[in-house]
Amino acid sequence: MTSKTILVACGPPRSVVDFRGDLFREMVKENRVILVSPTISDPEIREELNLIGVTVFESNLKPNSISITDDLAYCFFLLKIIMQEKPALFFGYTIKPVIFGSIVSYLSGIREIYSMLTGLGYNFVEGENVKKGQKRFVHLLLRLSLIFNKKVIFHNPDDRDLLVKMGLVPVEKTMVVNGSGVNLERFPFKHVNAAELTF
Repeated sequence: MTSKTILVACGPPRSVVDFRGDLFREMVKENRVILVSPTISDPEIREELNLIGVTVFESNLKPNSISITDDLAYCFFLLKIIMQEKPALFFGYTIKPVIFGSIVSYLSGIREIYSMLTGLGYNFVEGENVKKGQKRFVHLLLRLSLIFNKKVIFHNPDDRDLLVKMGLVPVEKTMVVNGSGVNLERFPFKHVNAAELTF
């Protein structure tokens, strides 16, 4: 198998280690893997990614806010990394890395583009206190970005069916997996005393 340079763009960095650490371990066996992550505040996460063998670039992405200035800065940061590292494949997950990563990757000449949507968030929920104009804009950007994807992975069929119904992605481009899974060696089963639980 020919080794590739793979660029991964993610949302919260904790999820990379907790839920996708095993995926990265498999990826680095045959490929060079670059991760563009929001700022990593926990040094243990950074150290574990280094031990896995992932090259990490930290961006100033703000996953839960919309700012034209910040989002453009993130796009230019991605472009800089792509020009510098020359990846052959892009894989993004969570909404902003999917949207901006797919568009920037395609415009940079990458044709192997894949995305994973683990959930759709408040821009797709009826009754959420989000301006209709903002929702429409996010839907438009997502539809544009998914045009460039070879495959779009969902964690549940309801999200996939909704985006297909909305015309944001053709069904033949989609696949559904049963979540990220849990490594039971890393998170072993434990009995919990229900009487000690508080909410």
